[in-house]
Amino acid sequence: MISYDFRLFTAMIADDLRRNSYSEALRKAVTKDSIVLDLGAGTGYFSLLACSFGAKKVYAVEPNPLIELAKIYARANDFGERIEFIQKLSTDIELEEKADILIFDLRGGTPFYGSSLSSVIDARNRLVKNDAILIPQVDKVFFTLVEAPGFYAKNIAKLCQDFSGFQMPEARRLLTNRVLGGKEDSETFLAVPELFAELDYTTLEETSYDKNFNFKVIKNGVVHGLRGWFESQLAEDVSFTNSPEYPETIYGFPFFPLEEEVEVEEGDVVSVDISVKLERDEYYWYWRTRVLVQGDESKLKANFNQSTLGGIFSSSDNLRRQSEYFIPEPNLEAEIGKAVLNMMDGETPIGDIADSLAENFPGRFKDSDAALNQVISYSKIYSK
Repeated sequence: MISYDFRLFTAMIADDLRRNSYSEALRKAVTKDSIVLDLGAGTGYFSLLACSFGAKKVYAVEPNPLIELAKIYARANDFGERIEFIQKLSTDIELEEKADILIFDLRGGTPFYGSSLSSVIDARNRLVKNDAILIPQVDKVFFTLVEAPGFYAKNIAKLCQDFSGFQMPEARRLLTNRVLGGKEDSETFLAVPELFAELDYTTLEETSYDKNFNFKVIKNGVVHGLRGWFESQLAEDVSFTNSPEYPETIYGFPFFPLEEEVEVEEGDVVSVDISVKLERDEYYWYWRTRVLVQGDESKLKANFNQSTLGGIFSSSDNLRRQSEYFIPEPNLEAEIGKAVLNMMDGETPIGDIADSLAENFPGRFKDSDAALNQVISYSKIYSK
């Protein structure tokens, strides 16, 4: 897991467009008196940049253990005294002094990623000054219709076949109710792109969005899905995008497939209701698509109702456990967890806790070494 995270953080730094854009925006903002909050600092690249531009103090906030690597980088570049590293969620911290600059990149393929927007809103309201500079300032999210036969065939059609004559009825639902990445060079826009959401981080309060589009088809073709992307304004004259019309970035190219490909003609109208909702610190997308001949409500070519929730396979037992009416009873793992937490009293070494586990749960742990691994996993999460 840690090695994967390191590859991701390194790939983000190696993305020339992202790195150069953020670097230029930060260079324009930093002065010798600046206090910078690096939100989601990762391995600390933005923190190092801020120091190199002359910032007086940097708070590098990152819950991932790889923040320890950021400390090594800071010392190696003689910035260790100016950077305070905080391995916590930003929502759980207070700062000695509020920051002048808030820099963050918590996106996935769009800015709607995990608890990113909630974290930015909280940091802006609590951890930075009222006139603080935010980098980015604004993100805009766009959608359009696309024809992408090769991409659709590779990621949907070919995987939905009844291989060797065996029927696989759930495959299409699971494959088409998810957001894909990547694109093909021959991809064609079949409608003019339209704005879905404008996220002004200086005033942002909403974390969920929805909008209806009536895309007018501009040329004959086949609609395979919706293409989404963001355009980010980092500073007054510094911006970048992950639009499919530009070279690929670390963010990829979000693609929302239709359940079936649909032939369209110039003048047809594709009505799409798109919404993105934050639920339990995770975003879910919903897209309902209706293809109308020349916009005539009585001539419906296709009607699809899709959601990333539909791309999640869950057994009936798991669904039962998620019901608000389900009455849970602790299983063996819960009993083990309870025992470990009760012994984490600030006085008992984890070796002694492991010995106790091995003695009290012999059917679960073959020896104290096996129990020790379990205790260590709890210690990483729940100890101070």
